[in-house]
Amino acid sequence: MGDMEVGHPLRERPRGVLALCVAIFFADASHSASIPTFPAFAQSLGASFTLIGALVSASGISTTLSSIPLGSASDRFGRRRIMQLGFLFLVVTPLIYTVSSEPLHILTARILLGVAMGSTFSIGFLYVSELTEPRLRNLAQGAYMTAM
Repeated sequence: MGDMEVGHPLRERPRGVLALCVAIFFADASHSASIPTFPAFAQSLGASFTLIGALVSASGISTTLSSIPLGSASDRFGRRRIMQLGFLFLVVTPLIYTVSSEPLHILTARILLGVAMGSTFSIGFLYVSELTEPRLRNLAQGAYMTAM
């Protein structure tokens, strides 16, 4: 079964919720740090303003298109596994930026970033809800959203 089964080991551990909040804070901070400089970076590789807009939109479109399949996969394989995949993509994305030598190389990174966002931030909210007993769920969800 997935993460929702009764007796899940993390359900009794509030540290799991805290660890998830800390991880999501650093994931969001590292991703958000590059947002202000992305247009200048893309332009330095020769991207036009139109292409920059398309590249920025690519991550939002990939988040939207991957959300339902990622949610289904997290139901089947577990939220934690899907989030681990998302964290991996969040690590790979800057590496792709580093080796990019022309604007279209960035497209792969932007698509992976969109999938990473969908498989970490959204799935993480569900996961923190499942890790928390009902009486503390609102507190855990608030902590998670604050971490983001």
